[in-house]
Amino acid sequence: MLPPRLSRQRIPAETIHIVNPDRQQFAARAMAARSVSSLALLALFAASCDDADTSNPDPSPAHFVASSDAELEKQIHTVCSHCHKYPEPDTFPKSVWPRELDQAFGFIKKSDLKPADVPSFDAVLGYYQERAPELFERPTPAKLTKSKRFQSHPVKSSRDFAGTAFVRWLQPKDEKPFGIAADMRSGHIIQWQWNDGKVEGKPLATVGNPVHTTVTDLDKDGVRDYLVSDIGDVLPSNATSGRLIWLHPDENGKLVETVLLQDVGRLVEAQPADFDGDGDLDLVVAVFGWRENGELLYLSNETADWTQPKFKSTQLDKRTGVINVPVADLNNDGHQDFVALFSQEHEEIIAFLGNGRGEFQQELLYTPNNPSYGSCAMRLTDMDGDGDLDVLYSNGDTLDLMVYKPYHAIQWLENTGEFPFKHHHLANFCGAFQAIEADLDGDGDLDIAAASFLPSGIYFDENGLGDPPMAFVRDSQMPSVIWLEQASKGNFRQHNLELVNCCHPSLAVGDFDGDGDNDIATANCSFEKFPNYQMAAQFNKLDAMTIWENVEDTQETVTESEKSSNDK
Repeated sequence: MLPPRLSRQRIPAETIHIVNPDRQQFAARAMAARSVSSLALLALFAASCDDADTSNPDPSPAHFVASSDAELEKQIHTVCSHCHKYPEPDTFPKSVWPRELDQAFGFIKKSDLKPADVPSFDAVLGYYQERAPELFERPTPAKLTKSKRFQSHPVKSSRDFAGTAFVRWLQPKDEKPFGIAADMRSGHIIQWQWNDGKVEGKPLATVGNPVHTTVTDLDKDGVRDYLVSDIGDVLPSNATSGRLIWLHPDENGKLVETVLLQDVGRLVEAQPADFDGDGDLDLVVAVFGWRENGELLYLSNETADWTQPKFKSTQLDKRTGVINVPVADLNNDGHQDFVALFSQEHEEIIAFLGNGRGEFQQELLYTPNNPSYGSCAMRLTDMDGDGDLDVLYSNGDTLDLMVYKPYHAIQWLENTGEFPFKHHHLANFCGAFQAIEADLDGDGDLDIAAASFLPSGIYFDENGLGDPPMAFVRDSQMPSVIWLEQASKGNFRQHNLELVNCCHPSLAVGDFDGDGDNDIATANCSFEKFPNYQMAAQFNKLDAMTIWENVEDTQETVTESEKSSNDK
């Protein structure tokens, strides 16, 4: 699924408020960037407030004046954690903080903070720049793994611009395995299989802007049907055009569309389970929204007649930015639970533990305490083989400021029987949008496949704002598809299958060709031709998917650029 992150918004040049020479330099660089793209970026860590007003970054001529450095630091902590967790100074290098704070003060102006409680822009900027790193360490250019284990096969798009946002592989009982793909641009939902070296697709439906599809049997009639999450607006918006659609076969086997939920914010995932113990399937729904109209919903099934399905909606959380809601019995008490990943400025993974009566107790599984962390996706899986469910988690979003973040990574949250879960860093991976566990080398343990999504490229720091958007990605030869081999228990060695082509918002793993090993499929997505969105030129026309066929060649050469990462 393509997480609907923050967009870039036009800010007229005359709204830049210059106070001192440092900010004059910032304004000049920002003007240079706008001459290239005519767009400015919104600050991620202030996303919970109303739209920013940048006409004057300082909320009022009257500011909080500290009597000591300690008092100033305390007040900055208070103000900067008003809408979200406090951002540490090392979140960005020095050159990025003026742009981040310029946006943040625009949000502060429209918040309920009193001007007398807010330190001046210059005081806050000085505080952060004094403590921030000069620059992040520039990444060493990566190299492809010298291996023949995986061979790539492009799957051509039927359209000029591929918009594949979602791909999955399913292995139902007593039925041939198949894949599902959703193109959010065309609205097409496709069932596909890999036969004789090529993908054969079967159109299922055309539905708005689908970004996620769950295969289920909602009415329990013994026939497969689908829950489709229609985001409504592909680009960031506060519009209430999201829909949850139930695709189910009629008496002739033709799929028909029934809208279960509409007039909500941008809806990105729905999962079924019997949460209240009455024998039917209820739903938990992730409504991402944007700055407004996001929420986490529980839909209790009250249907008496499936020609008119009825669900009672309860809001479990009113925050924006919820992405994933996988269902499982997390604590082995016999009741269905689910886990919610909140992105945007919230950056939390929360378990909702069910009591079997449609009620939930919340437990925090993990928070990075970084409102710009860029959470993208998670999966519930038993990574260490101890019989309980852990979390495989990726953070790689860059659509807030489009700058390099060295803390983007693939991570394992270990279930130790206590909350929160124990965090393990597995591998750095810029743009990490999704990771899936599977045995990829046939040695009996779990490896990891992962894909990167940097649709507009990124910059190393503010000095690169005038460069072509993909220059830093190309110069760094950034990996775009990788697999992590579990070389020993909990230790992973990175293999780079593809470089620079960071256009993959989703991936799937499974034995596509039935030869006994696991293959990989990556979704390819272009935003070209969307209004007010600058796409990296190399992504203007893409294949719909790429199949990475596992040909079982175990003679792999590990290059110096590949890493063996221990738990941290």
